[in-house]
Amino acid sequence: MYGIKILTLFFCLALARSINRPLCNCEGELGTSDAVKYADCVFKGTVISKSAISNPIGYGIKILGDTLSHFYRFTKAPIAVYQIKVEKLFKGKSSSDTLTIMTPVNGAACGFIFDSGERYIVYATKEDETIPGDKIKRISTSDKIYWTNMCTRTAQWSQTEENEILKIK
Repeated sequence: MYGIKILTLFFCLALARSINRPLCNCEGELGTSDAVKYADCVFKGTVISKSAISNPIGYGIKILGDTLSHFYRFTKAPIAVYQIKVEKLFKGKSSSDTLTIMTPVNGAACGFIFDSGERYIVYATKEDETIPGDKIKRISTSDKIYWTNMCTRTAQWSQTEENEILKIK
């Protein structure tokens, strides 16, 4: 009986410690040069709207790979969708002055949380980099839709960051 109480206490303490620990694990911070090189699109813009969806297929997103893989369940997680008015495009191409940026809805899944009305420098890719493993991919088929996450250099705009990007060109 005493052993069960100790085991229960240990379990509760371990659970309490993990509650505030994010599941997202970024492997090192990218420098500006590497972040620009890795991104498909880099721009400065202001968030004009946000919403959440559970199925990105209607947004021009393809799911490729083994749908029988246990990683497929990650494609069903909610996604935050932001409309961002592009002020300056540093890298990439777009047929619109407004881009759709998708990201997981919370930080535990590496989602980047944007605030409406705020200006950001966004480092975005055509492929969702937050799904673990290599058996499933979510890929944008449009030059108006990109993915970002908290492991990119995406952040609120700063003149210093913009200057660093301009030095690379």
